Order: sequence, then structure tokens, then C-alpha cells
Amino acid sequence: MGFYFVHSSERELLLGPFSGRPTQYLTICFDRGICRQAVEKGETLMVQDVSEEAKYLSCSPKVRSEIVVPVLREGEIVGELDID
Repeated sequence: MGFYFVHSSERELLLGPFSGRPTQYLTICFDRGICRQAVEKGETLMVQDVSEEAKYLSCSPKVRSEIVVPVLREGEIVGELDID
């Protein structure tokens, strides 16, 4: 579980506070992953089986599902809560 913050000028998400195993995804470009889809759609995404998602970014082979909740400030997405 962790927070990603939107860095819109670079079109990427930056990893903030998190718990769990270290991840290689300290930044995520807006063109990859379920986190990116949540930014584009502006809504919470729940993926029951991540193995069925072609653009899923795997942090651990043990992860089977993911939920991404956008964090808004004044109607703009400024971050996301990402739970694997």
C-alpha cells in the first residue's frame, strides 16, 4: 500500500509514503499501469485479477488484485492511494 503523487508537468506519478516491500516503481509514467488508468478516468479502479491486465506493473508475484483510489483537491487529481 502506498501513495503516489501526481507530477503533472512531467506526466508521471511519484511514490510517496508506503508500507510493504520496496518497489522498483518510484515513478510511473502516465502511459503505464493501473495507476495511470485511474488518473485518466478520474475514478477508483478495482482489478480482481491483475494477471488479466496487459499494462499491469507487477511489484510482487504474490499480488493478485489491486485497487487505486484517486485523491482530489479542488476537483483535480493530486495523488492516488494504491493498494495491492
